[in-house]
Amino acid sequence: MYVTDHRDDLLDAVPNLRRYAFCIVGRQDEGDALVERVLHNILSDGVQLTGSSCSVCLFKAFNTDRSVNTACRNAAKRNSWTVEDGLHGEILSLPVRLRQILILVRTIGFSREATAEIVACPTADIAVCLNGAVDRMLQNARPHQARRRQRQEAVTREPPQNWPEGRVPRYGT
Repeated sequence: MYVTDHRDDLLDAVPNLRRYAFCIVGRQDEGDALVERVLHNILSDGVQLTGSSCSVCLFKAFNTDRSVNTACRNAAKRNSWTVEDGLHGEILSLPVRLRQILILVRTIGFSREATAEIVACPTADIAVCLNGAVDRMLQNARPHQARRRQRQEAVTREPPQNWPEGRVPRYGT
């Protein structure tokens, strides 16, 4: 099955790919240029699509393109806070692989299996990477809220069952 046979599927995947490129690189114009370059390479080379879907193959081709890797490195070198305040800046502060996994699963909506195929890692690693990426991003964005949440968890913690009657310590006071 060649690209020309699935042109409609590819065009349906392009809005998601554009959004993905923007999240990865941090600038819409650079993201669009990357998408155009990768699509041109795929269509002109007659790349054979293999895998679970055209979208997955397209994203896989996007991730393995040399120009995308260069753009990701350049985006990581930039100061993330100059791009945009909030979590988008924090997404750019993550390492590229965590950024890709987080965006593919949470923003684009790919399954963990499809994401594992795209970024070429075991499916079991996807859940670990997701949890680590979200925790790290939230911790970087709002460190005072993370500390407050830890204190609240300490206050609401149940006392151990083996404490003698009348000798239960008071947490949070």
